Amino acid sequence: MAKTIIEVPKTRENSTAHETHGIISVNNSNPEYGSIMLRSKSIELREGWLREVSRVGRISNRVEELVKIVETYNLKEGDDFSAKVMPVKLVVKERNTPFYDGQEPKINPTTGEVVMHNGSEIYRNTFVEPAGSDSVDEMLVSDKVTTLVSDGVRAVANTEFGS
Repeated sequence: MAKTIIEVPKTRENSTAHETHGIISVNNSNPEYGSIMLRSKSIELREGWLREVSRVGRISNRVEELVKIVETYNLKEGDDFSAKVMPVKLVVKERNTPFYDGQEPKINPTTGEVVMHNGSEIYRNTFVEPAGSDSVDEMLVSDKVTTLVSDGVRAVANTEFGS
């Protein structure tokens, strides 16, 4: 099982660092709530392709509850949340509708294009779940796009690998 490492976000959109515990991001719109960012890295074999996968998820709660957890377990950046608090896993879900208001669709980082499934935008979210949960990844297969390469040969690229 992959470690779930506590990280401090490099940039904080719509949040600020907690005054005492920097691993807690406080929601700017609703400062009563916050989150702790977790990252996992693992090797996955999917449909014959072996690759390293990095996932990021967040544990959210009222800031006062997050502070209790941080202080009870003496959490800091770089700690393995699964080893110190409880075993968790990061589960990726994809679908053709946003998971929350204002969510941007999945973008292929190589081309900058929106990733599509059956002609509709793909939205992706990562959930922190108990390690023993039956919850599994739900990934959509991206549409294949025909592109022209410099020598004029047509190539079919699968945008899925830009995730």
